[in-house]
Amino acid sequence: MRLSNDDIELIIQPETGGSVSAFRWRGKPVFRDAPQDNQDVLRSSNYPLVPYSNRIAYARFGDFRTVPNCPQIEPLHLIHGTGFLAKWDVIGEAHLQHVYDGPDWPGPFTSHQYFELCDDGYCHHIAITNDGDQPIPAGLGIHPHFPRAQAHLEISLSGKWLNGQSRIPQKWEPLDQMPEWLGGELIDEVFTGRKGEIRIDWPTHRLTIMPDDDLSHTVIYCPPDRDFFCVEPVTHMIDAANRSGEDAMRLLAPGETWSVKTRFSVVARGPQG
Repeated sequence: MRLSNDDIELIIQPETGGSVSAFRWRGKPVFRDAPQDNQDVLRSSNYPLVPYSNRIAYARFGDFRTVPNCPQIEPLHLIHGTGFLAKWDVIGEAHLQHVYDGPDWPGPFTSHQYFELCDDGYCHHIAITNDGDQPIPAGLGIHPHFPRAQAHLEISLSGKWLNGQSRIPQKWEPLDQMPEWLGGELIDEVFTGRKGEIRIDWPTHRLTIMPDDDLSHTVIYCPPDRDFFCVEPVTHMIDAANRSGEDAMRLLAPGETWSVKTRFSVVARGPQG
């Protein structure tokens, strides 16, 4: 599935986790390009996070028990939801659907993705509906990967959750200043209190990311030995299913739908702009 205009090209692979395999501006990759004919969602450009983001400790919460859903990357915990491992149905132009009623979540749900092309980028909509007769926990997000070479990330955040050895948050601490995001050390944490837009600069262009307010948390993954980094707008902290109060996941009532949107906008920089 390909959407394009004068400046923007967006390629979507419904059969590979409902993922994006390319997002380009004037031929330049804004997300990292997936390999040609890619069938591995973990090598895609961007994939959906539904019905939760990141990890749920030891694949259990409350009375719910299951097994790790993607043991090749996370042998202990649930990770990234069910949507990124599924083949999504094509409902219409730029509209995908994922229907789930399996052992990896306490109740059935349907998720939708809508890809809305704009002159300078695109809007990524994702939604979830509780198809059952009992409330279910719900979370949403997306997992874009960005080219690291010559990139500069600018984001304002108030705090972060420090992970323990099991990669599950143990303690929140305030941020007095922003880390050197692409300085060569591993960053793999969930951050809170994002203020304003997220900006990523490359020599020729700038990307501005504008998540909805419900996408209140930001997972940032900067592996030092890879040619990409990730900035993930999400609705909740890591392992929120095992938290209470303001750190808990949202409970979705039977028949209730929740939707969020992230806008990606690109402009020229330097001599071109």
